[in-house]
Amino acid sequence: MGRIYTVIVILILFIGTLPIRTVDAQTPITILEQSLTTNYKTSATFHLKVASSAGTISKVRLTWHFRGNAFVARPAVNFAPAQEVVAEYTWPMATLAFVPWDYLFAKWEITDSAGNKLTTPDTPLQVTDSTRAWKELKDANIAVYTYDQPDTAAQAIMETARPIYDRMVNELGFTPPAPLGIVVYKTAEDLCTARVAPDCDPGRLALLPFYGPAAGFTSMWMGNDPAEFTFYLQTTVAMSMLNDWLVLPTSVNDVPTWLFMGLYERYMPSGQAERTQHVRDLAAQGKLLRLADFGNAYEAANIARDKARLVELQAMEGSTVTFIVDKVGEDGLMKMLTLMKSGKKMQSALKEVTGYDFSTFETAWSEWAGVAEPFVVVPTPTDSFKFPPTPTFPPKK
Repeated sequence: MGRIYTVIVILILFIGTLPIRTVDAQTPITILEQSLTTNYKTSATFHLKVASSAGTISKVRLTWHFRGNAFVARPAVNFAPAQEVVAEYTWPMATLAFVPWDYLFAKWEITDSAGNKLTTPDTPLQVTDSTRAWKELKDANIAVYTYDQPDTAAQAIMETARPIYDRMVNELGFTPPAPLGIVVYKTAEDLCTARVAPDCDPGRLALLPFYGPAAGFTSMWMGNDPAEFTFYLQTTVAMSMLNDWLVLPTSVNDVPTWLFMGLYERYMPSGQAERTQHVRDLAAQGKLLRLADFGNAYEAANIARDKARLVELQAMEGSTVTFIVDKVGEDGLMKMLTLMKSGKKMQSALKEVTGYDFSTFETAWSEWAGVAEPFVVVPTPTDSFKFPPTPTFPPKK
């Protein structure tokens, strides 16, 4: 989902054991134990102990997924058929990892030789981390993890996050399936050390105190400016909640990054009017970017360590969503997102709610922003990532 929404996580050595006894009234199958064991950057092992009083356990199937992710995996499970079995599946973690304290979700389907079946509920299995002296501050809805910080720091984070959490639950009509996680590292270097992402550069993270909100979860570092940290904390909490709710089906494969970045900017707690005016000023000066050019512009600003430019780009992308709300209202924006959540392609949802396709949307947005010459899309042979075709100005005559 773009630069900031790349979900990359670190699996630290942990054992998250959930002792359970699940007995279905319709079946003699009993779940005795379920757990997840993860070796740092190496593997994650799902573990199930199950018994049947009516016969031999003959089939065990695991379905697991990331939090807030439509992707599911259904791997083969290793076990020896018996009345009581231990079933395991080990997932190699060569290319992906999890930030500690986030969750994987697992569901097991078990069948015995007598034909009895049992399906467990989707169970959250939490990643833990013993490599740092983490402190947990948790209530029913939010969990804050800090280290090398006074207890008052975690309490302040909790107090900042709670009203945003409540607001998003009310707006979305959605309560996350697991507590909202906020993991705060002391330094940008610590945050990058805890990751395997090749693009996790402490120099870039030093510009803004966050890596990006995942679904129902965000990782940050304390930053150099407490006020700035609080500002972005509120934004990332809101976006984490939105990402957890907006589990896009795989059929929705054409979502441009400007939409997610625009939503991110919209949830910033203050300054929206000033940012919109700044965008209008840029448009009047002929400096408003084409939507397809944001990716390269962000990369250039990151390489140059140009924080002011990054904030400016956030404002420009944010103005796309402000424009949508100006046209169809907050209810219209939520209708568009709900259509996408239901499986409708983004361009179809945009067209149904606003009347614009991608091409006419960019033209209308640029007119709204105040450019002297509205943007016109001219198809070119090379498509841009998640925004085909590449928008360009018409050739000068």
